[in-house]
Amino acid sequence: MTAEIDAALERILQLMEERPEKNMINLLTDLTEGRRPRGCPVSLGRARHWSEVPSPGAEPAPAEKSPEEKLLSALRGIPQPLEQNNNFLPALGTGVGVPSVASAFGVVPDPSPHNPGGVVENLPLEAFDDFEPPDVNTAGCWPEVRETIEFYQANTPPEIRICYPDMQGPLNTAHTILGTPVFLAMRLQPERLHRLLQMITDFNIEVRRALAEWIEPERQMPYVGYTNRICECSVDLISRQAYHEFCLPCDRQIAEALGTIAIHMDGGRHVFEETLWNLPEIRHTEWCETRAGFAPQISQDEALAEIGDKPVALSGGVELWDGDFEGRIRDHLSRLEDRPLQQFGFTLMRGRKEDEPALKALRGRLDEWYAERFG
Repeated sequence: MTAEIDAALERILQLMEERPEKNMINLLTDLTEGRRPRGCPVSLGRARHWSEVPSPGAEPAPAEKSPEEKLLSALRGIPQPLEQNNNFLPALGTGVGVPSVASAFGVVPDPSPHNPGGVVENLPLEAFDDFEPPDVNTAGCWPEVRETIEFYQANTPPEIRICYPDMQGPLNTAHTILGTPVFLAMRLQPERLHRLLQMITDFNIEVRRALAEWIEPERQMPYVGYTNRICECSVDLISRQAYHEFCLPCDRQIAEALGTIAIHMDGGRHVFEETLWNLPEIRHTEWCETRAGFAPQISQDEALAEIGDKPVALSGGVELWDGDFEGRIRDHLSRLEDRPLQQFGFTLMRGRKEDEPALKALRGRLDEWYAERFG
């Protein structure tokens, strides 16, 4: 397997040399340093159709892999976005996805494709009355995260970066642990919920400090959106007042501990505004257009107007349902003329496997248009 790993690494290093404009590390570095991305900052894909999701029980449980097998699989996945003309990220992931932080509080991540980002069973809030704060060296998935980081650093060159696990914010994590009763707890058991949120906040800060030590400086991702991100998806489901009462004090503690932060959300206008207005040193935030949004959304132009002259990079996520997809994407990209610190993800919502060649061709044309417009 060593020869296979070496071959996969050789291919990645070759791509980094030959295709710098497609290397996301370079594009993220451009954003960090205040420049328009040198390559087209677009990810274009399709949503998985319901018919492609296997029925419950139809797929066997994933087999346990050795560290070498996990590394080889991850390395082979790095160039795959280029098959659709998307940019590639020469970096290795860690953790167990959305439940990474929550796993330290006793929930078990669910690997089922029918419960993405979920856990096997939620816990009651009362379970944390006598709960001792978790230790990053022993709790949940975190000992395995450290072992994985050490293995990657020992077996790959420094050109390959290492990503933090999915660092969900305090409310997101509480939502993962408790399930929907977290929202009832805001009114029925607020003191208990405040205590759990504070424990999550303390652990969130502790684990980020540990990751900064575990991952060598040259292996760190060069963008705040990968290291200092606070995920606020569940904040879409609460009011501004509830955000101020339950979330803002936690978010401020994380922001003060990290220095600069990035905000990830599901597009709610109130989430965008309350975080931008009330948290210090935001360097990345987001907007999106989605039909499934629970809260009123904010548009690209409205988000840019709110940001003003602040040094904040903006990421946009857009669902493509119908109409002139290419014209719509170019229209969004044209804003980079005056506001260069932006990146985008576009998702074809009614796509099938047979639509992928057309998506690939469209993504290639966007590269050509971007080079002509901004090169």
